[in-house]
Amino acid sequence: MAVKPLIFCALSFFSVAVFSTVGQAAPQILGLVATATPLPLTCSDGQCTVEVSGVCLQQARPAPLAGTPYQAAAGAELRLIVETENGLRRSRNIAALARFTAKRTFNAIAVTVLQSAIDEMGGAGAHAMLAIGPGVSLLPVASADDLSPQSQQEISDVTGPLRTVAEAAVGRDPLTLGTTRLLAHMVNRLPMEAAFDAERIGAVRAQTLDARTRAAMPAASRQAEQILETCRELLRVERQPSLRACLGYQHDILNAEITHSVWRSLRPGS
Repeated sequence: MAVKPLIFCALSFFSVAVFSTVGQAAPQILGLVATATPLPLTCSDGQCTVEVSGVCLQQARPAPLAGTPYQAAAGAELRLIVETENGLRRSRNIAALARFTAKRTFNAIAVTVLQSAIDEMGGAGAHAMLAIGPGVSLLPVASADDLSPQSQQEISDVTGPLRTVAEAAVGRDPLTLGTTRLLAHMVNRLPMEAAFDAERIGAVRAQTLDARTRAAMPAASRQAEQILETCRELLRVERQPSLRACLGYQHDILNAEITHSVWRSLRPGS
């Protein structure tokens, strides 16, 4: 299968990123990838979570380990959209309310908000989504044992003029960006805990790759379709843990390419 070399490359990339964390320096400032359409939240035990795409804005700093806490930088626009049972929509910026946690290095970040906040906006049974604006940055929560903490100058540079450069680089490859956005939607339409769930492929395809999406994003839709079929085969032959895990892994392979584009754009003389 053509995906094999990509998986090997991804493993090599992640091993460098993850194992460079030795030394306990403060991890990278991250950028969130702006959404084209809002991502659905999943609620359980009083909390609602959505997995969003991120990019690394500081190549020289260590990648975050899973569970690393982050906070939104000033000016972040993360809009919680709540649709009530009778179709009314309300929204608010939750940048200061949400909890941000690295899941898979910089490629995937969990954004969590209390279900009570959603209920207050739309009542019981409301449907919640998250829209991410352009140029959103996340700062690692400072720790007393950081050997090399983020300086105010670093934060100012990375979230200011350099963030503008990085944002332009994110959209430099529309096919890769479009496909990662579609995969993010697929991931968030699947349950957190499920095993060998290839039977969900049809529903995920129908929910994500509808006629409007296929017309607006034909190349990205075809690539996402191919990835779905790759995951079907991996679930059948190699017994990947779940469809969500497989799609998340394929998302990360493509999303890492976006981070590489960001790094190239931030090099002196670029």
